[in-house]
Amino acid sequence: MAFFVGSVNYVPGIYPIPNEASRGAAFVAHTTTQGFWAYPGSSFSTPGNTLETRSIFTHGYTAGGYKDSNPWRSVNKTWHSNDTTVYVGEQMAFYSAYSAGTFSDYNGYVHGGGSGLPGWGEGVGGKGARTTSYSLATGINRTVDVGLAGANPGGAFGYTGQNPAGDGIAYGSAGSVVGVGSWEPSVSRTFFAGAVNQLGQIGYITGGNESSNTDKFHMPTEIMYTTTAAPVTGQHCTAANGATINWWSIAGNQRYFQYSNDSWNTWSPSVAICPDGVCKILSTKKGFHYGGTGANVTTPFARFSDATGAIQTSSLSKPSALGEENFQTGQEWGYCLGQYNGQQNNYTFKVLFSNDTMSVLGTGAQPKGHVGMSSALCSSAAASVTMNYI
Repeated sequence: MAFFVGSVNYVPGIYPIPNEASRGAAFVAHTTTQGFWAYPGSSFSTPGNTLETRSIFTHGYTAGGYKDSNPWRSVNKTWHSNDTTVYVGEQMAFYSAYSAGTFSDYNGYVHGGGSGLPGWGEGVGGKGARTTSYSLATGINRTVDVGLAGANPGGAFGYTGQNPAGDGIAYGSAGSVVGVGSWEPSVSRTFFAGAVNQLGQIGYITGGNESSNTDKFHMPTEIMYTTTAAPVTGQHCTAANGATINWWSIAGNQRYFQYSNDSWNTWSPSVAICPDGVCKILSTKKGFHYGGTGANVTTPFARFSDATGAIQTSSLSKPSALGEENFQTGQEWGYCLGQYNGQQNNYTFKVLFSNDTMSVLGTGAQPKGHVGMSSALCSSAAASVTMNYI
């Protein structure tokens, strides 16, 4: 049965119901059974259904990070069309550095963070089992999560302490776990990483010294649960967002994660990618990714295949010796928006995917609102997205 929401003929399970994020947006019917809301104030086109074409990344966000012993709550927005970054404000509900980030088509998420609350002056690398979220349309915080590690008072979104089994979602072979069902990760961690299955709208979190648990975040329902545990654990991690596989360096252990059966496998590239887990991976939608091949504060850089993990070239070089990069994926190019080169800073460069060239950008592109940062979290966003029901 169809019914009207405003002037749109809304069909449950086919057309997305409007919400605050889509206020004033244009509705685009992609097919007779799919549609989407274009972000307010943006032009739109009808994208396709591949990883590269289902959405066209137009902007992105950099959240958290730290300088010296000071973690941040700030969020910066970068417009990819003109290499411009603007300060959005202190939008995160808690301070966070060396944490994990994931993002859906519509929202960014920061998982983890220290156990302190805003104003507590917590240090870098504190453990946490919380999540804060911001809109990819505006960068504005969606909830205030003031719970301590492992607890969530609920707020405007999410719930905790409930078993998501029976909610009508196919959660995979590992099933769900009692006590996991909100935005919250299953354990408190630090120095861990996150990765995204963009086609499936699923986020993955693992690593850190605390646990081998792999948390799986079903973004359409915003429910967190656990899946196949990682075969290794350890401090300092990074990961690439692939089409059918996520590629990981977990404390220097090279692994890949297969979406189709939630399985972990050994990855044996001819040159190790991010061998200490401190330098980070830049994901692309072009069938390859980039990562450092040296320790922190070094220049070696390589490109590897998203399909096989094979090294395509290991002769690239970063613009200077650096690590702990804040890498943000764009449609045709990506950015490093702050990093560590002996100190945390706002040094920014751009990587053109068509020919692997890198160019240093000026203050207009650099993050704002603080004197520098590394080990932050980045998300990417599109003005229009094909609506898939997962």
